[in-house]
Amino acid sequence: MVYDTKISEEAVSQTKLISADIPADLCTKLLQQYGMTLYEIIWFEKDINDTQIFKLLRQIMDCGCEHINSPSILTPKVSLFFTAHQIISEMRKDTTNKIEKKDDNTIFSIPLVHAIRQLPFEKRFIYLLRTKENFTYRDLETVTIRHRDEISLFLTETREFLRIQLCKESLLPFSNNSDLCSEIYKYLSPYLDNELNALNIMEIERHLCECDKCLQILADHQYIHKQVNNLYLISDKELLSHFWAETNLNRKQKNGNSSKNNQRKTSRKRNFYFFSWIRNLFRRKK
Repeated sequence: MVYDTKISEEAVSQTKLISADIPADLCTKLLQQYGMTLYEIIWFEKDINDTQIFKLLRQIMDCGCEHINSPSILTPKVSLFFTAHQIISEMRKDTTNKIEKKDDNTIFSIPLVHAIRQLPFEKRFIYLLRTKENFTYRDLETVTIRHRDEISLFLTETREFLRIQLCKESLLPFSNNSDLCSEIYKYLSPYLDNELNALNIMEIERHLCECDKCLQILADHQYIHKQVNNLYLISDKELLSHFWAETNLNRKQKNGNSSKNNQRKTSRKRNFYFFSWIRNLFRRKK
């Protein structure tokens, strides 16, 4: 992964200098568990560079830790991604600070990465949470505030889109360009995600025993699922080091700005006292 800015070794080594508004241990634990997925969700946005990614990730962690520490019925995992969904959605509405992202040709030459990037944000967000973090449909409903049927449809449309794109490149075991049968299409995602009841599962498996086409397509979907799970845009060490480096750089900037403000205030006070002394001196002479 190529970064827009070089992070100094001094900044990386000062990971203990963490601002008081975010618990270091909790933040590190959350980053280790969910940081990779959060990074990928933000990374796939078109109008954002790597410096902005870590600033946005910092914002998500700040707000996420506040929600986790406050009384809530949500689990830390759901609460964190609920926060991420809100913050990224707000960022997408803001068109004032859009920066053209420098595409890394090496990464975007990977057909799977290119295909995922073409997805709309909502579908990509839901798909990555389901695939990378194994979110249940109930948790996805909570995070995205969408109905279960809508989530199921989004996942099916996303999976079929990725399959068709990779079929064009002949990158799948079967690369069957045919469409799924209607009875399978309706239950494709719930079946793959173990969200179906036993009766519907029996109906689907009965159909699969008779339909080689649908069986091959499902095998391709399972293959794509494994490929997405094995897709890493950044290593754990890089993620943590760049995150804390960005955090400490921001902290230094804030401290620098506050010290400058204090110096200005002190200078103003000195000037005030000096001119007051001069004025009183002239008054005495008169």
